[in-house]
Amino acid sequence: EEDIPYLAGQVPHATFKQLVDYQDKKRDNRSMFKKVRKLSKQDFADLSAFYATQALPLASVDPSKVTKQAVRMANRGAGDRFIPPCAGCHGLDGEGSIVDVPALAGQSPTYFITTMMEYKEGERTNDIYSRMRFIAGELSEQEIKELADYYASIGTKEE
Repeated sequence: EEDIPYLAGQVPHATFKQLVDYQDKKRDNRSMFKKVRKLSKQDFADLSAFYATQALPLASVDPSKVTKQAVRMANRGAGDRFIPPCAGCHGLDGEGSIVDVPALAGQSPTYFITTMMEYKEGERTNDIYSRMRFIAGELSEQEIKELADYYASIGTKEE
């Protein structure tokens, strides 16, 4: 599995923000910068709207492999460590929120883990108010992996 995010069903504001961050080099990725450097904000809006109309990715992890701890962390957080529930921002079903918070449902576990580790290690800094750096910094690598599996297990279900 590649370390590439799934954009299908993504919240348009979140996709737009990431494209702007690549162009402004707030998010460091040479390949993405080369792809977006000459695009306009209208191009970003059009791309974001297109991906938002697609269904979220199919679930790629069997729900029976998801730990109770991951479900608890996603829905209740860990108050003793001041970690809010993922659902508070990313939605009860990982669908993202209206402003700039991305959908997590169906996301590639490899991409999820890589992103969280980049936040945890301070390599990625384009989160608003450092909220993801704080949260990722408080999570263990095992908890991050379990959350990656949880969100991969709740993608769009085949009909």
